[in-house]
Amino acid sequence: MTLFLRALVGTVVVFLLNKTTAFNNAGSFSDNLAFFCRAIGFRYTIITGDIDGSSSLALSKAFSDRQLSYSMLNFNAAICKVDMNQDSVVILVSKGSIDKVDDFLKIIPHARIGRTVIGFTDKLSLAEEQTVFQTLHNFSTNGLFYLMYFSANNARLKVKEVITLNNLKKAVINDVQLSTAGKIRSPFNLQGAQLAAIVLPWAPYISMDNCFPDTSPGECQRHGLLVDMMDQMCQILNCTWTVVAPRDGNWGVRPDSGPFNRSGEWSGVLGGVVNGSYMFSLSQWVR
Repeated sequence: MTLFLRALVGTVVVFLLNKTTAFNNAGSFSDNLAFFCRAIGFRYTIITGDIDGSSSLALSKAFSDRQLSYSMLNFNAAICKVDMNQDSVVILVSKGSIDKVDDFLKIIPHARIGRTVIGFTDKLSLAEEQTVFQTLHNFSTNGLFYLMYFSANNARLKVKEVITLNNLKKAVINDVQLSTAGKIRSPFNLQGAQLAAIVLPWAPYISMDNCFPDTSPGECQRHGLLVDMMDQMCQILNCTWTVVAPRDGNWGVRPDSGPFNRSGEWSGVLGGVVNGSYMFSLSQWVR
């Protein structure tokens, strides 16, 4: 029994010593990328973008060592695969393609939320980092994804969480944090972003007076359970929010014409969200 316990404890100790729970500034980009994909729970990853022979071999070894399933595809083939509801995507960008980042971002609307990593295979200078950030600020499509790169300034690995929202003036970019167990922790910081909602009054959940698109936000009076909830959430997430009601009183639960998807013609409250004019609808939606 004593020998069994010693063997068991020894096995556990070896397992803990071999388990990486942090990024490694001295490690390779491929190893850190594979570690991150493992930590965030990627199951099957499509790797695309700027893939050359050496990076292909390094990534294959890093992903195989961590028992991660993957395939390497050209960008057009990757978009087709993502449209088929694949799990996750890694987009590799070389220094020579920094001015083409906006082209690579075209995959974001097709990918699952929080299941895309854009990795820069070369070290980025501060100027190049700002160029990338400006491209992200100009990206006006809803998305949540990650950036990974080594800084040329201090050779440290940087991993960023990026949130982009339609009608948001700039992207929300925060440093990714790891727990002591090596798990990703969300920063919960929207950096003062203003979120725009559209809804019709539905007491006691939400009541509104003079909250129309053509009136000043300061004239809008709102109260109710969902208003209190959003006020508390915005304190936690560091954001503000506004709400408007369509004057025609139309919930828009059915398309004006066409199918029950984005291909249809929508109006009213639901149309405001489907068409991208507003970020969300705050109400008690019942069927």
